[in-house]
Amino acid sequence: MLLRMKKTIFHRLLKILEDVCGSLCGSGLPLSRILDREYVAAWHQFQWTKPDEIHVLVDVGAHDGWYAKRASLYFPLRRLVLVEPLPVNAARLRKLDLPSLTVVEAAMSDKKGRAKFSINSTAQASSLLEMSPGMDDAYQLDMSCQEEIEVAVSTLDNLCKEENIFQIDLLKVDVQGAEKLLLAGAKECLQRTRYLQIEMLFVEHYRGCALFPELDKICREAGFELCQLGDFCRDKRGRLLQADAVYRNSAL
Repeated sequence: MLLRMKKTIFHRLLKILEDVCGSLCGSGLPLSRILDREYVAAWHQFQWTKPDEIHVLVDVGAHDGWYAKRASLYFPLRRLVLVEPLPVNAARLRKLDLPSLTVVEAAMSDKKGRAKFSINSTAQASSLLEMSPGMDDAYQLDMSCQEEIEVAVSTLDNLCKEENIFQIDLLKVDVQGAEKLLLAGAKECLQRTRYLQIEMLFVEHYRGCALFPELDKICREAGFELCQLGDFCRDKRGRLLQADAVYRNSAL
């Protein structure tokens, strides 16, 4: 995510106390793991589903692997595919000690080939698309493009064929404005995807990017139903910028 709030020690202690109370009241968080903050973070991240539902995870826009690390703590993963276009990040991901790990060094879009990729000062904001004006002010971060490189581009449908992925239990998408392009190249694999977690933008972060109403319509037309919105991010004026949406395939 582009913006993360740092928590004070006091806030962390309050959170631990809240987790203890919730566990004692039957929230589902094992009391024996209350002090394992990595597991607790994973539990909060994924409590919208049962651990035994997710065995195959495809993480598109894996960046430094933080999402995959949490998922591997919470789910009994049999297959983990991390997709990351930046060579430096992909090299780091290959060194992770995670179960059944495959790293694909490419960007996901609506076609296969090569494309220019903008590396921005805030690395998490790097994208196939050009940043829209005003995002520096919105996030109070430097979003300027520092370098353009050429990266391999493929589609999710093609990736699934090449990697012999017959069903995806959880597809996580964080592609910085290229969500519509990715979904256009994933028509077949979406039919075999149980859950889709996708970053939704509410204002134009990148030139020509699709916003929540359009992406929500695409997901619903593909047979998905919205089951959660969270991790909201707002600018200093309170304007909603982005959130994570979780969709469930109503046919699976």
